[in-house]
Amino acid sequence: MRPPLHVRELNRAREWYNPLRGLDVQRVVALLEEAERGKYDGLQKLNRMAEKRHPALRALKRRRLAALKKLDWSIKVPETLPRGMTVAQADAQAKFLRGRYEGIENLPEAIEFMGLAEFRIFSHLEKHYEDGDERAPITRLQPVPQWHWCRDQEDFGLWRYDAEARGNFTTATGIEPANFIIREVDDALCEVALLCFIRRGLAKRNWTVFQEDYALASIFAKLGENTPLDKVKEWLALVKEVTGNSRGALPPGADIEALDLGNLDGVQFENFIKAEDSDLILAGTSGLLTMLTAQTGMGSDGQSDAHEASFDALAIAEAMEISAIFQAQHDKPLLRQEFPSQPPVAYFELAAQDTEDLGALAERLVKLRQAGFVAQAQQLEEKFGLKLQPAPAPSPAADPGQAGEAAAALANRAAAAQLAAAGNEARFLASAEALLAEADRATLQPVIARVAPIRAELARLAALDEKDDAAFAAGLEALQPQLRALQAELPALERQVLTGRPYLEEAFTDIIGTAFLSGAVSHAEAAKKGVKTP
Repeated sequence: MRPPLHVRELNRAREWYNPLRGLDVQRVVALLEEAERGKYDGLQKLNRMAEKRHPALRALKRRRLAALKKLDWSIKVPETLPRGMTVAQADAQAKFLRGRYEGIENLPEAIEFMGLAEFRIFSHLEKHYEDGDERAPITRLQPVPQWHWCRDQEDFGLWRYDAEARGNFTTATGIEPANFIIREVDDALCEVALLCFIRRGLAKRNWTVFQEDYALASIFAKLGENTPLDKVKEWLALVKEVTGNSRGALPPGADIEALDLGNLDGVQFENFIKAEDSDLILAGTSGLLTMLTAQTGMGSDGQSDAHEASFDALAIAEAMEISAIFQAQHDKPLLRQEFPSQPPVAYFELAAQDTEDLGALAERLVKLRQAGFVAQAQQLEEKFGLKLQPAPAPSPAADPGQAGEAAAALANRAAAAQLAAAGNEARFLASAEALLAEADRATLQPVIARVAPIRAELARLAALDEKDDAAFAAGLEALQPQLRALQAELPALERQVLTGRPYLEEAFTDIIGTAFLSGAVSHAEAAKKGVKTP
């Protein structure tokens, strides 16, 4: 039994600490230097506050994490298995691993926390086991806040957990790496973001002071040349009131003049702030973007699509790295424990869905179907991310004209009970082939191949000249053994194609119903003619 290392924040006094108070460039540089030595508590608290205060950093963080969260995950096995490994063994590993991932209650949250390492240098997920038993399934991957971590000073590769988040190397607890999933990013965004944050804040402060002094126009008052000396002080007070709120009366002979000193709108501060934001976004998107929006809002559809594609590309690349971390620190140890005699082949993959246009893919599938080709259901399920099954085929509506002509052609040859039965068999076989073809031509190929030759022979006989009754009757007589053989084989064919494919049962139900109706009609026609039928 092992209790979790991190359950909740223990040092509540730490929450009263605001790293933004008195922050300057020297303090930011000092915190970055501490992080290089393995002390992260101050830097990580500042990271969290800056991510909430800096508009561009906050937007960048949300866009990147949103693109990561919308990716799907799956469990896969390689196409080529190691020597001696069977497909059944690989499938068993995949089923086991999928069940373990589905049992993790906060998997989306854990994946999102892994993405924070891009901004905060590292992310730790602690494995919480069922009932605290390390041999039991993992029920939760608990994110551990970054300010609780420091490096071992003797072995810099080892992590130590500081429950009070004070960066104390001596009291921090060493961890067992097997109980964690850890992601580290050597060139995290915070090293750029924090310097941009402090410089941006200084520019905003100076811009505010500048606006207070120079945003209003420079207004001067001129008193008249004959202003009495004893009235100067009084009249200056009147002028001050007028220039202060643009209301009031001027003394006799006084005048107001506004001076244009030029370039007092603070554009130099605005340009500086834009340059800082551009540097941050450039670093945060790996050079793909320099701005998140257009000057007039979210921009045109084309620009929005380009921005979304950029963040999707970053998310896919990041997902590959996160997938590799889960495979090495979760999948392989788990599979080695569960399947000790087998090499671990099943693996977790984030961003499993293809990014191709599914609408265009569907159009290509329709064209391939029209050309006589179908795709395998398993491949389609992987492409669309859905569990697919064919829609039930509607009962084909009989064309009155064609049905009447076919019935007349066969009725004209009804010289014996075999002729009536043959006509019903023809209708049954034609209907059966149509229903099967609509249900699933690729899956039911054994049945279609068995029915098609008999149908072709019936079509040939129906095309004979109506006067050649003898040839027609002889052909039907020769076909009877094949019909009886097909009748005997149908149950076995049904079991062959329906195994694991319940969605085809409706097609077989329609076929059996057609056979029943055909038999009933055959018996009725024969009874009218006084002919006994089996």
